Formats: sequence, C-alpha cells, structure tokens
Amino acid sequence: SSWEYFGSANASYGMEVMNGTLFVIHSNKVYSYDLETAEQLDVLSIAGASFLNGMGSDSNGTLIVSDFSAGRILKIDASDPSNMSSSTLVGNIGSTPNGVVVDVANGRAVIVNWGGNADILAVDIENGAVTTLVNGSGLGNCDGIDMDSNGNYYVSSWNPAIITKYNS
Repeated sequence: SSWEYFGSANASYGMEVMNGTLFVIHSNKVYSYDLETAEQLDVLSIAGASFLNGMGSDSNGTLIVSDFSAGRILKIDASDPSNMSSSTLVGNIGSTPNGVVVDVANGRAVIVNWGGNADILAVDIENGAVTTLVNGSGLGNCDGIDMDSNGNYYVSSWNPAIITKYNS
C-alpha cells in the first residue's frame, strides 16, 4: 500500500539481492547499491559485454550473469560490493542464455535460453562445465527462472506465455 523510489537507481534487466546489497544490470553494466541507504557502491563495466540480461547469486558473494547476445556466462566476485570484478565462466554456451538462477546445493547455475524449443542448461559455477538438463523443453523464448526450497524450478516463456514447473 506504500512505495518509494529506491534512491536514483536504475535497472533495465536482472536484479539480485545478496547480503544487504542490491545488484542490478543497467546499460550493460553491473551496479551495486546499499539496501539501507540506496547509495551506489560500485559500477562494473565488463569488457565485450553485448547484452547483459539474467542474474543469479550463490548468496555468498558470487553473481552469475548471462550475456544474451554474446552467448557468454560471466562470474562476478561481489564479495566486496564496493570493488566488484568479473571473469568469463563460459565463453560461448552454444545458445542464447537468458534467465539465471544459482542452485547452491548442486554448485551450478541453471540457465534458460531464448529461441524455439529452448534447452535448459546447467553451468558448474567453479569450472564452467556445461550440461543439458532439459534437451528441447517445448518452450519458446524462455525468459525467467527461479527455484523454491524444495528444488523445483519455475520457468517463464513467451511461447506459450506460461510458467512451467520442473522438479529438481
């Protein structure tokens, strides 16, 4: 019933709250903001970024970000939100990665993809190994993904325009 602007922060794509900090993607950069004060803590420019889109976290200082157009998966060290750094976890995932959620228990990021009959992939957050969890989901243009405390995944798609639930 009440709302307020969060400082002067902007976000055009993914957002993630982790350890008292809001991380957002805006204009192909990753910003960090203090949740209490809305003060901008850092802005991270990523070399070669073409369309940063989805974001997930391990709740322990690591962000995983999809670079939609480049087909890359990035790993961001955000353990110090005032001094973030990035590395490429997967240089070319072989698809168009979109939404990201981090499955901490299994040490992986689960990634949905854009396109027809899109696959759902897993990326090991330590070594970048890619595996296919769902080969041809039957869904087109998957956009968002999240998971519940029981390990179920919820995937949004544009075609059909629904949310699909998958077990672990």
